Amino acid sequence: MLPNEMPTRVLDVGVRDEDPIRLHEPVGSSIRYMCLSYCWGGAKFLKTTRANYDKHKQEIRLDELPQLFQDAVRVTRSLGVRYLWIDALCIIQDDINLTDWKRESVRMASVFQNSYLTISATRAPSPHSSLFAKMETTQVGPVMVRKILHAPPIRMREGMEGTEWASNFPLFRRGWAFQERMLSPRVVHFGPHEIEWDCMKRRACQCIPDTEEDIPASFLWGVGTGLDLTATLLEISSIKQRGTLDRVCARIPFGIPLKPSEFLHMKKTDDRLAIAKVWHTTVTNFSPLELTDKSDRLAAISGMAEAMQRNTSNWQYLAGLWKETLLLDLCWHTSPYSRIDKDDRRQPTWSWAFLDGRAFMPIAEWADIDDAGWKLQWEEYAKVVDASCTLATHSSTGLVLDGCLELRCRLIPFDHSLHQMLRDFTFLDEYGSCCCEAQERLYFVPVGSFTYKKSSRHLGLILERIGEDKSSDMVRLGAVVIPIGKISRTRFDGFRSRSHDEQAATHAFRAFKEATGNEMVKIRIF
Repeated sequence: MLPNEMPTRVLDVGVRDEDPIRLHEPVGSSIRYMCLSYCWGGAKFLKTTRANYDKHKQEIRLDELPQLFQDAVRVTRSLGVRYLWIDALCIIQDDINLTDWKRESVRMASVFQNSYLTISATRAPSPHSSLFAKMETTQVGPVMVRKILHAPPIRMREGMEGTEWASNFPLFRRGWAFQERMLSPRVVHFGPHEIEWDCMKRRACQCIPDTEEDIPASFLWGVGTGLDLTATLLEISSIKQRGTLDRVCARIPFGIPLKPSEFLHMKKTDDRLAIAKVWHTTVTNFSPLELTDKSDRLAAISGMAEAMQRNTSNWQYLAGLWKETLLLDLCWHTSPYSRIDKDDRRQPTWSWAFLDGRAFMPIAEWADIDDAGWKLQWEEYAKVVDASCTLATHSSTGLVLDGCLELRCRLIPFDHSLHQMLRDFTFLDEYGSCCCEAQERLYFVPVGSFTYKKSSRHLGLILERIGEDKSSDMVRLGAVVIPIGKISRTRFDGFRSRSHDEQAATHAFRAFKEATGNEMVKIRIF
């Protein structure tokens, strides 16, 4: 079946080795094409510019292309497909005011989603690297233990340390590649040890090409989950480990389970927390990934936001958050290694998109719970009056210039006493920020609480007043997260480097509950 929506340009690579390559504009036609997902970087390589645009429409010589592009052309031809999309060649890279890039970047998600197949250069650190790896013939391969009586088949293979992950899978560290994998209907990964196939129905690799079972991502790659040949046996039908992704195309270091099908085949639902679960997991996985230009963060995830919109009766998107779950979305928090540089702080301050590093979203840490009792109960202590963003382009999921939220909430002065009770549970957004000494311009806002079984999580914001003394205009400085109960504390990433002091959490919770009894006022957060 051919796609209805086509890229503006593709490469016509022909069908034979000797056929010329040229830039083609499929106006008014529907064609089958493939995409290349890869890492930019390294020495300069051929791109399409205003100067060579007309020349590229006539011919691009194969030997002009970097090695990775040449290999992708050969793979495309060998599969009997004539057209290939590579961003560096199909988007004009030096257009005035980046007009072409801005227009095409918001369409990139549909380019991958409508492709016949995505070639994932998983092991290649730059376009000058080869798509293909030299295989180690002496490497110990996977071992399968056949069924014994009624037991399921067992497979084992050598594990890979976390340091190997970073060097062997550079593409998985790249921000743009995240939604390319998640939205592509079919992906073939060219890894350091083998080729792996991933689509919506099954997964297979060179070492196990004909299994009827769906192979766990952790088995295919042996990635950072303690899978050791000498110590670990994996039951293919029952593996379920936190930190191990359900599909290799969503796998990133220390990731949280997330399936592409949750975007491509997500059913429309009115369950706000179910939708928030998918989005919070997406942001927590995406936010630590690398981007050459940090301002691309919203653009690099815009396709996934559009996919969410199609399945949520057009929810309103606000710089990486959703108006319909806004109070919950607002309570993201930083990790000890993720902050915003004061000199690089932009509005809206309430968006995680301007953070340098991982943003932990509230429900993401609970995403692997899949039992009958998963249902989280969410209680709100504030109300959204209005919310809006000024868009940089026509796309509602793309770049924003600024934004404003209007809330009715409890505004509690963040005095010395309150600070003492909440300091172990406060996560500041900026490098160099400090509220060790209470400041008269700082406020605490209790936002909401959610519970799961006998555990609960209590969320709030730290705000700073801007303007005159009686101004109701605020900017965000950080978040407060108070985990109560054993399950909540052990799941809370913020406590990996902090004390698990139950008494401190209890005192903080009392201060939180007391704050929820105050009178509500109206404020604006920029």
